Amino acid sequence: MAYFFFNSPEYLARNTTNPAFIGNLYRTFFQREPEEDGLAFWLEQLAEGSPRNDVMGGFLYSQEFTDFMGYLGF
Repeated sequence: MAYFFFNSPEYLARNTTNPAFIGNLYRTFFQREPEEDGLAFWLEQLAEGSPRNDVMGGFLYSQEFTDFMGYLGF
């Protein structure tokens, strides 16, 4: 579902900056703001050419998101 949202014409039309995109991922997957080191890490991944969908996959398949979903009973 996240891939559909973050690749929707409406979201893409917003032309979000990389920092805003990373912030959106943190709020979507972790329900929190990014910490300084995490933000820097993901911005570096984007700067080095990682596609946004690959970065989003890093959030989707992270232990933090897995733990959060487990907490919710999924």
